Amino acid sequence: MNPPERGILVSITRKLFDASPWYGVFVAASELFVVIQQVSQRFDLDGYRVFRRADIADIDASFEGKTLIETALFIKGLTPSMPYRLDLSGMRELVESVQRQFGVMVIHREQLQPCEVEIGTVRLDTDHTYVLRWLTPHAEWSDDDRLFHYRDISMLEFGGEYERTLLMVASAKQTARS
Repeated sequence: MNPPERGILVSITRKLFDASPWYGVFVAASELFVVIQQVSQRFDLDGYRVFRRADIADIDASFEGKTLIETALFIKGLTPSMPYRLDLSGMRELVESVQRQFGVMVIHREQLQPCEVEIGTVRLDTDHTYVLRWLTPHAEWSDDDRLFHYRDISMLEFGGEYERTLLMVASAKQTARS
């Protein structure tokens, strides 16, 4: 499966996890990962999503509904942007580069916890494992001492409105306490 050119609107379906496709603008790919700037249900560009390439069943650049999404983005004056310096050579490297650039990420471990995500930052890690500083739904930081494995991450999100808002509120709370 050859990825499309950068900047092309695509739908992505994964073999094991998705009942319906994800829509987004193709940003980057490596042997391990595919990155899109995701299109929300409001027809907005809302952060980025990284898929493990091995999980992808289909990348379609001519899907039903593409014209609607392209027209909506155009009318709203939304143009895709590309994140800089994403290291797609491995999951640990990807997580580190996302954290440096965006400060917080949404981690999916769908094979182990299909209905849960972790939002936060990595505070300790080794080559194969990490420990999180979790960002709660109330924008409070909480250290999580559980050990997670990079190999269990099935999808990564970053730069989206929800996680950016949580980070801003958490930072404001921290500043107010100082």
